[in-house]
Amino acid sequence: MLNIKKFFLQLSWLSIIIFFFISCKVIKEPIYKEIKDFGISNFNFNEVEIKGNILFHNPNLVGVDVQTNNLSLWFMGNELSKAKTENFRAPANSDFIIPITLKFETQKITQNSSLDLLQALIGSLNGKTYEVNIKGNIVIKKFGIKYNYKLDQTKKIEF
Repeated sequence: MLNIKKFFLQLSWLSIIIFFFISCKVIKEPIYKEIKDFGISNFNFNEVEIKGNILFHNPNLVGVDVQTNNLSLWFMGNELSKAKTENFRAPANSDFIIPITLKFETQKITQNSSLDLLQALIGSLNGKTYEVNIKGNIVIKKFGIKYNYKLDQTKKIEF
């Protein structure tokens, strides 16, 4: 009887160890697809607001919790704003969108950068194309396991 209990105890420990090894493989990196619907939603003398969506694919067999940390918008080599985003759950094996909103005062353009940046923003209203860069971290969590994905994507955008 003692040998049977010992056997089941060892089997239980082995099962727990195998579970932890398998669960570490369960959480995979999200796959970046594209930045879409990105553009200036409000532009006045006081403030510029830019909205857009970052499209990813969750390759995991389970839904995961998604957190964004320190996403920021860079334009012509200048950091203009930190993105406002909310944490959410991405469904298993499907695409998901991280909606972002970036706001900054127009005064920041003239204070922190050259006249070229201001001209580029004004030119963006005339349909010109510019490169924007979004940088930051995306954290995927499931089963107490975290995966940090570093985002650094550049896109040419016609506003």
